Amino acid sequence: MARTSRRYEVVKKSSPIKKDKRFQAGIYTRLSVDRKYSKTRDLSDSINGQIAIAEDYVSKNEDITIREVYTDYEFSGTDFNRPAFEKMMGDIKRKHINCVIVKDLSRFGREYLEVGNYIETIFPFLGVRFISVNDRFDTEKEMSSGKSMEVTIKNIINDMYAKDISLKLKSSLREKAKNGYFTGSNPPYGYQTVKDKGGYRLVVDPVSAPILKEIFKYALADMSFGEIAVKLNERKIASPRLYNRNKELFSSGDKGGWTGSTIHIILVNEVYLGHMVQGKTSKCIAKNMKRTDIPKNEQIVVRNTHEALVSQEDFDIVQRKLVSKPKITKSKGHKKSNKYENLLFCGHCGRELYMSAKAERKVNGVPTYHSYICYRYTYGLKEPCRNRIFEDELDEIVIKTINHVISYTKVNADNIRKNSIEYLQIKLNQLKEEQTKILREIKMNEESYRMEYENYVKGHIDREQFMLFREQYNTDMQVLTLRQRNIESSIEERKISLQLRKKTLDEIIKSKRIVDLDQQTLRNFVERITLYRRKQVEINLNFTSIFEDKEVSL
Repeated sequence: MARTSRRYEVVKKSSPIKKDKRFQAGIYTRLSVDRKYSKTRDLSDSINGQIAIAEDYVSKNEDITIREVYTDYEFSGTDFNRPAFEKMMGDIKRKHINCVIVKDLSRFGREYLEVGNYIETIFPFLGVRFISVNDRFDTEKEMSSGKSMEVTIKNIINDMYAKDISLKLKSSLREKAKNGYFTGSNPPYGYQTVKDKGGYRLVVDPVSAPILKEIFKYALADMSFGEIAVKLNERKIASPRLYNRNKELFSSGDKGGWTGSTIHIILVNEVYLGHMVQGKTSKCIAKNMKRTDIPKNEQIVVRNTHEALVSQEDFDIVQRKLVSKPKITKSKGHKKSNKYENLLFCGHCGRELYMSAKAERKVNGVPTYHSYICYRYTYGLKEPCRNRIFEDELDEIVIKTINHVISYTKVNADNIRKNSIEYLQIKLNQLKEEQTKILREIKMNEESYRMEYENYVKGHIDREQFMLFREQYNTDMQVLTLRQRNIESSIEERKISLQLRKKTLDEIIKSKRIVDLDQQTLRNFVERITLYRRKQVEINLNFTSIFEDKEVSL
């Protein structure tokens, strides 16, 4: 009984905060996503107000020093995938800060389960002090069960508020849309927004509107989507995305240029007739759900809300042309699928090469082979991407490479098995030996800790000595545990690799010489193909690992 009583007294004395412990703090601030639609939108006042409250708290607590301020602007509190929040968590893991200060719990988050998980589990595990100033909540100070209940209730209220504000926001936006106001983020190409008492109206943008009208003229002249995109890219006209971002008509680079799909989206948009069509998709902000498409008969259409850029007659002609465009059908001689899909890439921009829509190379007068082209070349975006190869040419190169590998492997099977598979087995054995050493160290550390704890309980060492030992023990165990996990992972990877190499070697040896290249054979042998100019091809095989580790090469 005496031993139990003395242990209790020691713990009781250690509960107050150590005066000499200092905290490096990060102030976290957030503005809600719904503020972008608020009539009283003011970034500086709200952010500065949150910072001022946190700074005032720090000024009264000498053990805290502010190291960083993190701000997420217009991000929902129900989703923790926020740039500044993720940066803050990274700084915590790098030991840059060990204290987080917020104005109140709602600024940290509005999803009560996740907020509770951070406060009760994640931050204590990482050794982080959490302070919510207005809620008078500080995890470093003793928290009563009543205070814990209060925090839980506030989290639930914040969660309910987020769901309620999401519904109110959707209702408000829908009402604005019904009144002919623009509720999107960026105005359609050719327009800009002006604000009045009820919301935002569309007005003609004098800079981009002439380009928009030219696009419809090109379409009326029977130019394809791709041809229009090439023409605009050659003139260095900024795409809608770049124009909305930089507000400059001309683009200085070739990134984010016009594409056929961009042209198609413009040509079918009724907004250019002066009508507003909104509510095409829906998303629940509170639950951070993905957008879903809304049926056309449920979309919000308000006519004659702004100045038209295209006449009804021209718009209808373009729509008829789009409908009457002949569908590209493949003749019996065509390849029915792109067997190089997700395998063939441009050596200059890194993008996947696409297969041309129709067969161009003929065999016995029948269109048979497609060509592969980089889309940046198609739309006139990048000079170095001017490389192109026909399917039969690429097939010949790939077949030759695969057959060479098969022949080489059969001739050198014993050498490959010795220098690759046996070498990998040696590495695996070394890892297992290292694992045994680590497990031995962990067991010795645990035994040392047990002995020191007994000495502390018996009074042979004081609390300060034991705490220093325990701190070093925890550090050592963390390092050893991490090493053990890494070793276990490496062993598992080597085992899988060893089995795969044995299986691959046996399969290659059994393989027959390739004559025709089908999709299955291609994917069995090839991991990636890179095409450079002058039809230079680089082929990465799936099984090159069996030729690695020692002096084994093709």
